[in-house]
Amino acid sequence: SWFHADRRRADGSFALASLVAPSIHQRLGTRGAVLLANSCFVAFMLMLIVAAGGAAPLVLLASLVCGSGAGVLWISQGIWITRLA
Repeated sequence: SWFHADRRRADGSFALASLVAPSIHQRLGTRGAVLLANSCFVAFMLMLIVAAGGAAPLVLLASLVCGSGAGVLWISQGIWITRLA
């Protein structure tokens, strides 16, 4: 089904984004990277609202955006919490 394909794409984009996340974090700083990652989640939610009419390709694109944001957030949030500890 399209849900399982969507899940695999999100996992793949998460893995790729995790590989480039340290360079994104270096460029933007901790706050900038967290802001960028969270804006990917907001874009994901907006795309799902727009795609509620049955636009499956938009849902697939949304999953790629969400997975990319998750990879950057995973790295940046760990760095941020470590600095606060």
